[in-house]
Amino acid sequence: MRYAFTCASIIMACSVPLTSAWAGWGCGYRFPGLEKGRYGAVWAYPSQEKARAAAMKLCESSGAHGCVIVGCRDGIDSAEGAHVPWPLKGPVGVCVGSGCK
Repeated sequence: MRYAFTCASIIMACSVPLTSAWAGWGCGYRFPGLEKGRYGAVWAYPSQEKARAAAMKLCESSGAHGCVIVGCRDGIDSAEGAHVPWPLKGPVGVCVGSGCK
């Protein structure tokens, strides 16, 4: 009986949904000359500071000048999630990371 209770406790603990504290951070950015309504974005960073740094690095590595962060949010864990607040609206110019094709 004790074994069954322990197994049930482990299963219950593993099935608890993750909170936003475990979710990644994402940031959107723009630069002068970028088409209106189009943004660059990064996602799934462990902190806002790391997401901001990655967004600036990615923007600047594309050769753009005057990069600005337009916003950061927690709970941004995927490209799809990042492109809700910061729409891509066109082909990817620079892609870095495991999600690139």
